[in-house]
Amino acid sequence: MLIRSVIAGACLLAAPAALAQPADQKAGQNALNWEIFQKLYPKRAIAAREEGAVGFVVDLDSKGEVTRCKVTHSSRHPLLDEETCQLVTLHAQFTPDPALGPSQTKSHQGLIAWKLP
Repeated sequence: MLIRSVIAGACLLAAPAALAQPADQKAGQNALNWEIFQKLYPKRAIAAREEGAVGFVVDLDSKGEVTRCKVTHSSRHPLLDEETCQLVTLHAQFTPDPALGPSQTKSHQGLIAWKLP
């Protein structure tokens, strides 16, 4: 299955957290996110022939775990938008930020352009 422009989306997922990372580590994280989303195109969306770009913003805790995901740009398919946030929350890898306190979060923006195979 192909997700067009996911590399750009994966870069956006990791970019702010990865600014202090060595280039190899950032590339590895982006490749991991790419691999995850490539395999996870929602089967229901494929059957319904849904595709489109979904922009989102996530809040991350100090461990790099998603505490909230909100769609900022709709694919015009509400279920695909919702499924994108679910997939990002459950499967995307973000860099921990130990400088954040226990109740602090930081935001990152991303984009996944779902393209039917």
